[in-house]
Amino acid sequence: MVHRDISTGNLLVSEVEGELRCKITDLEYAKKVGASSQSPQDIKTGTPYFMALEIWMGHYLFRPERPKNEILRGSAFLSMLEGMDARQGTSAPVRYNYLHDLESLFWILMYFLLIMHPADDQVGTNGEAGADGKVGTDGE
Repeated sequence: MVHRDISTGNLLVSEVEGELRCKITDLEYAKKVGASSQSPQDIKTGTPYFMALEIWMGHYLFRPERPKNEILRGSAFLSMLEGMDARQGTSAPVRYNYLHDLESLFWILMYFLLIMHPADDQVGTNGEAGADGKVGTDGE
């Protein structure tokens, strides 16, 4: 199963016995991996800020490797270079997989790393942690 809409709004974080725990919610867009019935509206599912780039752009950034014994000639070879499906003559649709969910988690991590900063009253003069391990205490 892939979630297909991992974002900050779909994560519940709580502290249980001193440990942070996270649960993923909102499974309305979840789908079985490899489901053959993928319609065009399924292609771009998710929250734009946390969406995998391939899903957001609508095409693969990295092409899967072809078997080494497969020889492509003529239009099939040119189609491969352009990222097209030689049999259909169109761009192959991006199929959502677990790597796209992992990329969404990466973007959430980047989001929190970039927006989180201590409040002004928590920062010490030298920006280092105090004796108790807290930032901004200056050893008080």
